[in-house]
Amino acid sequence: MTMCRHNGDTMATVLRAYCTDVAFGIMLFGMRKVRLRVKEIATQKGMSMTRLHHRSEVAYTTIRAVFRDPHTEVTLTTLARLAEALDVSTAELIEDENGEEE
Repeated sequence: MTMCRHNGDTMATVLRAYCTDVAFGIMLFGMRKVRLRVKEIATQKGMSMTRLHHRSEVAYTTIRAVFRDPHTEVTLTTLARLAEALDVSTAELIEDENGEEE
């Protein structure tokens, strides 16, 4: 299992905690539409969709969909893989409709 840079916890442990936080947020505030910043960050880092696909092991069709529509829904596993491949936190990949980072 891949180690995360979060206090040595495994990625699965961090994702479980993140999922719990997200579920709690949904219970309190209802479903909010978010924008994924994957294309923006990949472009800043000079990373093509193909290179991101190879580094993240996320399906190329999923990456293409996220690049074309930043409101595409993805799983937490996909989000974590993309964040790791881009060397950013998952929080940096998420932006709410008001332009504020999650």
